[in-house]
Amino acid sequence: MQTLDAVKRICPKRALLVGMTHEMDHHKDNETLEEWSRREGIDVQLARDGLRVYIDL
Repeated sequence: MQTLDAVKRICPKRALLVGMTHEMDHHKDNETLEEWSRREGIDVQLARDGLRVYIDL
């Protein structure tokens, strides 16, 4: 998947994927991303409506 290849090149501490279609199985796809995250060492998950992200500057 091109998106995950891009995430690997950037190597963020955490990545939230946005702009997904409503036809995705959010729970199932996040489980798949969790496995990928453990393997690659990068926290990646699908964002969701109402998600709040707190950033320390």
